Amino acid sequence: MNSTPAEVSDRDVLETETSRQRQFREDMEGQGIEVRTYSGRGMCGQRTYGVTCYRDGGRSGHAPSEQDVYSATKVRLTADSMGLGTILYVR
Repeated sequence: MNSTPAEVSDRDVLETETSRQRQFREDMEGQGIEVRTYSGRGMCGQRTYGVTCYRDGGRSGHAPSEQDVYSATKVRLTADSMGLGTILYVR
């Protein structure tokens, strides 16, 4: 999979991003959903984009639901449970 340089800004962006990562980032930004970089279990330090979704409405603030994220993109996502919430990320 080829990586291309990511746009540089003050946001939490990857130095290079794959076409799937770029599509996911653009899809989320288009819906006003905050994206962050993430390195999960078994990723050996590699980073990707992810969105945090909380089950506890009191802690979530403006966090999207998992359905909001799945509905906003066609990119295949992986979920990692974090106790009170889940991070959905591009693998």
